[in-house]
Amino acid sequence: SPDVRADGHVVALQNTEGATGLVLRAPDGALTTIAAGTPDVQWSAPRWSRSGTRIAAVRWRRGGESEVVILDAAGREEAAYARTRAVQQHPSWDVNDRAVYFASDRDGPMAVY
Repeated sequence: SPDVRADGHVVALQNTEGATGLVLRAPDGALTTIAAGTPDVQWSAPRWSRSGTRIAAVRWRRGGESEVVILDAAGREEAAYARTRAVQQHPSWDVNDRAVYFASDRDGPMAVY
């Protein structure tokens, strides 16, 4: 699930033994971990904001809970939304970076929130 910012920086998943974290790859190839995965916390679906200053991603916790998390470009958590026992995926920023839309099956069929 890589996503490329206008300046060539890529946010992507990195699979390690028993974990999935988030990394940034710079245009020169430098790799920086911004959200480490653990056996208790996994990450998926990272997406740059249109301004390229924030990242929306889905964080999965042991026990089946997931939530949509907003991180700054260095990986610091700014907010977390919609923590629930459901599949949440495909975060996408609105045109002004004021909202994040995502799909969830929390009420049964998959819907957009």
